[in-house]
Order: sequence, then C-alpha cells, then structure tokens
Amino acid sequence: MQGFKNLQVIPLFTEEEEGLKYLTLKEALDKRLLVVKEVSAEASVPELKVINNADVSVLLLDGEELAGAKQNRVLNSSILVKKKSELIIPVSCTEQGRWSYQTDEFFNSENILSRESACEVIFPKLVKSYAMDAILEKKGKKGSNKKPVEEAKEFLREIKDCKEKKYSSTGQDWDYRFEGKDKVGSALVYRKRVIHMAFFKISKEERVGRMSGYKRRREYRI
Repeated sequence: MQGFKNLQVIPLFTEEEEGLKYLTLKEALDKRLLVVKEVSAEASVPELKVINNADVSVLLLDGEELAGAKQNRVLNSSILVKKKSELIIPVSCTEQGRWSYQTDEFFNSENILSRESACEVIFPKLVKSYAMDAILEKKGKKGSNKKPVEEAKEFLREIKDCKEKKYSSTGQDWDYRFEGKDKVGSALVYRKRVIHMAFFKISKEERVGRMSGYKRRREYRI
C-alpha cells in the first residue's frame, strides 16, 4: 500500500492466469493499429467510429478520454473491440463550446485489469488522475476514521451484496452492471473471464437510475 495525505493506493492480486491477449487504447494508437474518428462528416456527439486493424482485440476503458476531431469525448463504458473490425461506440462530450475539427482523428489524452502488462501501461495515468482529484478535493471534507486497508476490506465485503444485471456488450461478450445501497459498479466479461471491473460509492442525491458522471465516480473507485 502507498499513500499520501488523502490519497491511498491499495493493490489487489489474483492467482488466475492472464488469459486473453489484447492491446490497450494507448498501445493500439501508438502502434497506429487503431483509428478513432467521427461517425460521419456531420458528426454525432454521443457516438464515434473505431477501426481496429490489429490482429488482437483492443480494450477501451470506461472514462478514458479521446482528444481531437470536432470535440473531445470520454468513453461511457469499457469495450473490447474485436480484431480486424469496425465498431460504433457510445461516448460523452468533455469539451463544451467547441464543435470544429482540430484533427480528423482522435488520439489518447494524457481500474481491475486482467493483464499485468495492460496495468503497467494504464497505472501511471490513473495515479496521476487520482492525484489531481485528491489535490482539488475540498478542504475540510470529513473523511473516514478507519485505516485505509480496513476501509478497503469493508468496501470489498459490501460490493458482494450488489445486485447484478447482465447486458450484451457494445463490443465482445458481456457488460455487467451492479447496484447496491450506496455502491454501483460495472464489469466487462469475455468468455467468463473479467477483463475490467470497477466499483464506486454514490450518494442518495446521485442515484438517478443510471451511473453517475465519471468525475464523481473517481472519488472512491476500486
């Protein structure tokens, strides 16, 4: 475990084998094996087209931001894009006020993963993002008196009580959604293996029948 002031990072390990091989968004874009662009010249805010030219699947993570084209977007859910395929994916706007091209295509702008190498690629960006959130967190906000490890263990116990719903994924296989008293989560599952999973706390005010905004969800995520 590592921590500084109001930020704590606690790793979770598994004895299961890595299983499916895939590329992360950053890996695929850096190798020019993935193209992300507007659906058409007219464009559509809630959708983007993804073209995977790689010989393996590409994992797009919930909350990852794509910069460029007419407007920056953020991914609404984790999606596994099949090798050598095209797919329309759901996204949300992160840049209000701009609706003009900066580039024709999108690029990668500066969670539990099934591959150690994927975690190595994504982890630095996640820590940087959470560190910024911790710095910007309102001073005087009441925190827990429990030790971080004890609080994490309690969190894991509580998410076991979440109710589960299964949906067909936009990409490959299944998208699971979980909801509890004050916890919600999601999991991308491929051939009965968890590729990516995330859980977080929500307040009563945020319970509006769907998952809360990505920025709020990052405050307590596992």
